Amino acid sequence: MRLANVYRGSQLESFHTGSIVVVDARGRTLAVAGDPAFCTCLRSAAKPFQSIPLLEYGGAEEYDLTGEEIALTCGSHGGEPVHVATAAAILRKGEFDEEDLLCGAHLPYDEKAAADLRALGEEPSPLHNNCSGKHAGMLLATQAMDLPSASYIDADHPLQTLMRMTLADFAGVESNDIPTSIDGCGVPAFHLSLYRTAYAYARLMATSEGHGAPGALERYTESAQHVVTAMTSFPSFVAGNWSITTPLMQAFAGDLLAKEGAEGPQPGDPPHARAPRTRRRSGTRTAELPDMAPAEHRRHAGRRSEGGVRLADVVKERAAGARSSMLQTFPSRGEWMRNIGILALLVLIAGCRTVGVATTEGGFAEISPNIAAEMMLDSQQVVVLDIRPATAYRGPEGHIAGSLSAPFETIERQLPELLPYQNQTVLVYGESSTDGEVAAKLLSVAGFRNVVHIVGGLRAWIERGYRTVNAGR
Repeated sequence: MRLANVYRGSQLESFHTGSIVVVDARGRTLAVAGDPAFCTCLRSAAKPFQSIPLLEYGGAEEYDLTGEEIALTCGSHGGEPVHVATAAAILRKGEFDEEDLLCGAHLPYDEKAAADLRALGEEPSPLHNNCSGKHAGMLLATQAMDLPSASYIDADHPLQTLMRMTLADFAGVESNDIPTSIDGCGVPAFHLSLYRTAYAYARLMATSEGHGAPGALERYTESAQHVVTAMTSFPSFVAGNWSITTPLMQAFAGDLLAKEGAEGPQPGDPPHARAPRTRRRSGTRTAELPDMAPAEHRRHAGRRSEGGVRLADVVKERAAGARSSMLQTFPSRGEWMRNIGILALLVLIAGCRTVGVATTEGGFAEISPNIAAEMMLDSQQVVVLDIRPATAYRGPEGHIAGSLSAPFETIERQLPELLPYQNQTVLVYGESSTDGEVAAKLLSVAGFRNVVHIVGGLRAWIERGYRTVNAGR
């Protein structure tokens, strides 16, 4: 799927394709275009989850943390004077100072703050590091948990282990199933599939809604409320003038949570409908969507490119329009929640081509068997239809586990029986591609909102080594 065109003058210079998956807090895949199984490094997009152990151990109360300070522990700030002062204030509450920060120093991402430092002839300190708020929060957490602080960034430190476990809880996986590497600031960085990252953010938002919200993790309710309230109330502390994240959140006036992450991810969720997250595969800074801009180390987000416009100006205009459109789609926040639950949307901007999924002229998507297998594994709400004859469904080759028999020759008569699945993700397969395509188009025309055809049908499924059930019976 082509997501963005880049023009030089009136001529197309390049374009970027990508992947999208929409997941609610129950783990249901509501829409997909691309590869939801693609594993990516969250980098700073993990910060809201990394801040939770401090809050779980009573840090908000013990250290009398303000909303701005909590937001900074979840943020990637621009090194503006207010950010530096806030990070220092967090440290003082635990009787730490900047020498205790192990994140290293770099020039502020905010251009004015960096220029002011240069003009004064001063070197940046660890407080200017975009991760200093997170690291200050980690130091407080070691104190609240009665753990050694000198080695708080080590991968085997109990705090880092707990942070990994916390993310695993929200993502619905075992902590040992989350690969790690080392982030630019020295702490462990976590790797998750797009689906699992979306699911984690959806559950974070559901949990912040309080007890009884579908998909909520009730043990984390208070901490999630602290995180979501702080980030949506004080977006300038989540990023700042350097990043598209802050104007995007400001444009939604508290109705959107967003967080960027280095070479890619930008999760985001409207707190009453919980929606977008982005990640691009290419390292280029060119691939930035105006309303969901993946950028952590983008120092030039506010500059004009040749023949271009200020991205910050574009995002304010587009985000305001997007908010208006979203609010018009559903009459009330309550109805939004009742109809579609809490969403988490991920957009992966790849370099040159769509991976795994293509949208057809017939109004349905197409995916490979391996992506279909991942979707079936990760979501109990995916409906799989086998449109081969009933004799083939029960025949020697068997059928995909959990699939329903809906023979193409009778599928039109079966539509009333299938209507309960109209708003769910419906995966369709036949013996090969041709018959599956026809059935997918028919369902799409009949009003099914998210029809996905498994390319190659059962033949391709078996050739890829996936099992069927009832084979040979």
